[in-house]
Amino acid sequence: MAVGAGALRERVRFDRRPAVEDDGFGNTIGPWEPATSSMAARIRPLPGREEVLAQRLGGVQPYEITVRASKALRGLSRAAEPAATEWRAVNVRTLETYDITDIRNPDERGEDLVFLVRKGVADG
Repeated sequence: MAVGAGALRERVRFDRRPAVEDDGFGNTIGPWEPATSSMAARIRPLPGREEVLAQRLGGVQPYEITVRASKALRGLSRAAEPAATEWRAVNVRTLETYDITDIRNPDERGEDLVFLVRKGVADG
């Protein structure tokens, strides 16, 4: 079911690292660049949890970011596009960044895309 336009109250953009560099441990490094222009979105918090990060217990806040599908996001809901989870989402208003963990196409028609993201993860 498509999300109503009134629920899309935030503005987000998606960033990626254009040059894939490896830090020697399999992690991508380099500066972030915008992959899309800003677009209307709904950012909805999900129940939080604690994770062990660098041998320390820390809070990680998961969110769902829902956006209308667009040409800039074409193909991101397909399994053939694993690089999309290496992108990040940025709330344009607050400049908060979110680590993308999964992408869903809930209506299977490509009208909306739902990004499962985490806030509170170190920005690599």
